[in-house]
Amino acid sequence: MILKWIGAALLIGVTASLLSEAGFRGKRAFGALGGAILFSVMAPEIGKMASQILGFADGLGIGEAAKCAAKIVGAGYLFGIGADILSELGEAGISKALLSAGKIEILLIIFPYFLDILELGISLLK
Repeated sequence: MILKWIGAALLIGVTASLLSEAGFRGKRAFGALGGAILFSVMAPEIGKMASQILGFADGLGIGEAAKCAAKIVGAGYLFGIGADILSELGEAGISKALLSAGKIEILLIIFPYFLDILELGISLLK
């Protein structure tokens, strides 16, 4: 499966270069679209892996913490990939804004757990 993904990525890259040399001005957009297609093809496999990890974590009794960690990792990757695509398209400002939005989203995911920890700490001090 890995070789298929690498082969498809190389094919997209070579095609983008050939189109660029032929006068096609949308090389960056073509590359970004190709990257999005590759990621969408990989998404089901990533989903299978995530469900296996979460099932294992449920068996250990740490399912809620594992779900939070999975959300954080997933959000980080998705925002990072989106920012990389925007940077490749020459949109550095929007890329930085997307990364900032990703950091805020991660804080929003963590915030309820942070409040629980604060409440626990305060209850221990009483």
